[in-house]
Amino acid sequence: MLGRMNPVARLFRSLFGISPSSTLNPSGAAADGGRRMGRRIVLLAVAAGIVGGIAFALYELRSPTREHVEEPIVPPSTSDLPTPQEFERLARENPVSMLEACLVRYERDGVKGFTATLEKVERVKGTLHERERIQVMGAGEMPEHPGEHPKIRVRMIWEAGFRSVLGVKNLASLYVWGENDNQMKTLTSLGISKSFDPKDSMPRGASRYAITDAGLYRGMLRTYDSWKKKEADGRLHASLLGIQNPPEAGGRSCYVVRRNCPSPEVDPFALDEPQDPKADPNRDGAVEVTVYVDVEHWLQVGTVLKRADGSILAEYWFRDVKLVYQPFEPNPFTMDAVRAAVKK
Repeated sequence: MLGRMNPVARLFRSLFGISPSSTLNPSGAAADGGRRMGRRIVLLAVAAGIVGGIAFALYELRSPTREHVEEPIVPPSTSDLPTPQEFERLARENPVSMLEACLVRYERDGVKGFTATLEKVERVKGTLHERERIQVMGAGEMPEHPGEHPKIRVRMIWEAGFRSVLGVKNLASLYVWGENDNQMKTLTSLGISKSFDPKDSMPRGASRYAITDAGLYRGMLRTYDSWKKKEADGRLHASLLGIQNPPEAGGRSCYVVRRNCPSPEVDPFALDEPQDPKADPNRDGAVEVTVYVDVEHWLQVGTVLKRADGSILAEYWFRDVKLVYQPFEPNPFTMDAVRAAVKK
C-alpha cells in the first residue's frame, strides 16, 4: 500500500500517521493517542524548520535589487602634474588633490594595465576571513573616450587563502566587460568553470568589493570619490603621518595618510552603486581609513580599514606592481589562459 502512495500522501502518512487501519481498528487508540499526537507535533516542527530553512536560503541567495548611480569621474585637467615637492605638500595639506593627481598621472602616462601580487584580509558580513594572496592582472580601468563605459578586464588567481564550499576551492576568477554575457567566471579545484553576475549575492558574500573594481586605478578612484564627498560636506579629517616603508607593500616608500570618520561608514559594493541602506555600520563600517601612496609612482598600494573597536575591517596591499603601457599579448583574459596559469 505504502509503495503505491504518491510522495505527498507518503509525507502526510509520516507526519500524521494516516492509514485505513487507524479508523477501522479503534482498540488501543486511547492508549496510543497521546504518543501519536506528540510524534506528530515533533514531526510538524521539524518539517516547518526544513521549509523555513529552504525559504530563508532562497531569500538570501536571490539576486539583490540594485540601484544604479553614475560612476565617479576625474574632472578634466590640462594643468601640469605636481612636482615631487608639490605632491608631498598635497599629501600633507590636500589629500583629495593628491589622489586626483595620482589618477591624472595614471591616465596621462598611458597605462594600459598592470600585474601585481594582492594580499588582502577582509571582514565580510561580520566574518573575518583568512588572509588571501592573489596574482591579479587588470586592464581597461578607464574609459577610452569620455562618456564611454570602461572596458574592464580583471584576472585573479589565488595562491593562498582559497575560499571553498564543501571542500571545493575557488582557484581563479575572471571578468571581461562585454564578454561572457558580462558574467564573471570562476575556476574551481574540480576543474569546473562557473558563471555569476559579478554583483550577485554569491560574490557579495565573498568580498567587500566587486571584481569590476579590483584594479589599481579603480581602487584609487573609490578613495578619491569618497574623500572628495566628505571634503565637500566639511567632514574630511585626514592627516599625513609621514613616509613609511611597509613590508606588506614590498618595502616601498609610501606617503601614509590617515582619515578618521566621525561615525562608522560602509562603502558601496561597486562604484556604480549607492551605499546599501540595509548595511550594518557597527559591523561593517570603518572609523579609520589609512592609505599608503607609493612615493615614486603615485599609486595607492595599501589600504587599512578599522572598526570602532579597533579591530581590522579590511587590509589591501599591492606589491611587485608592474605597469603595462601596451595591450597585453597574448590575451591573458580568457578561461584558457586562466587554466594554463593555474596549472603552473
